Amino acid sequence: MSALCGANRRFVPCQVLYILEKTEIIRTYTDFYASLAISGYIQQNRCISILIDVLRK
Repeated sequence: MSALCGANRRFVPCQVLYILEKTEIIRTYTDFYASLAISGYIQQNRCISILIDVLRK
């Protein structure tokens, strides 16, 4: 991070670079956890529908 700042100090303020880096990391994690949550939700619903079918019989 500091090496990046040193190289780009005269072009872009360090704070802006740091915020951009953090945003990129957060976006990656958000996508990852969103896909995990969606797949977990689908599996959970599948289990619930199986349970309902079993209870109906």
